Amino acid sequence: MCGITQFLRSSQVLQVLQVLQVLQVIFPKYKSRSLVKSLIYIIFFKGDLQMIEDECKKILMPSGGYQRLKSYRKSLIVFEGTACFVRRFLKTTDRTVDQMVQAARSGKQNIIEGSAASAISRETEIKLTGVALASLEELLEDYKDYLRIHQLPLWDKDSTPALAVRRLAYSKEESFELYRPYLENRSDGTCANIMICLINQCTYLLRRQLQKLTEVFPMQGGIRERMTQARLNCRNKKQ
Repeated sequence: MCGITQFLRSSQVLQVLQVLQVLQVIFPKYKSRSLVKSLIYIIFFKGDLQMIEDECKKILMPSGGYQRLKSYRKSLIVFEGTACFVRRFLKTTDRTVDQMVQAARSGKQNIIEGSAASAISRETEIKLTGVALASLEELLEDYKDYLRIHQLPLWDKDSTPALAVRRLAYSKEESFELYRPYLENRSDGTCANIMICLINQCTYLLRRQLQKLTEVFPMQGGIRERMTQARLNCRNKKQ
């Protein structure tokens, strides 16, 4: 009994139990099914703590580093830029204000949620990244509509002002503050075009991110596959 008690009190097992609690929240319908059973098997049917730790590392993928993603940093600029644009050029009673701000926020927030969910489910990360892309595409069309309605020109992607905006993206300290002097002082047509350039950059990064995620997914599989593999690894090592 002393050996079992020591085993149950070990820090590694406590970490795995914390993982179980997370899984029960994220996958409530699997509380007594395969997801939880896989980890329970690892904990209680094999006393090799190092193996438990190794297998758990294989189950949960790295996650949560959204601040390092270029797509997130760009989406934050788009969000702050949109808030500035609607404040300067749209009436507070205009329903488009809320729609544009929410679309910009959705793009940013879904990148964060997708990154956080990646530890449990790459599939969820792919879906949320796709939602972020769709939200920003919707916002892009709002800016183009503004130009159409007000009969303002849309910059060609290789025009001089568009290239000037694109060069700012190479700054090591790129943030909203870099674009603030332009978005706070230029005309509505110029500001709308600057935002279109920024959104195009962000959607380009998200498409690349999605492509990479879809390429990696077949090799890593989903959490159910990784948990099943971890359980099989434990059985094989035990034998």
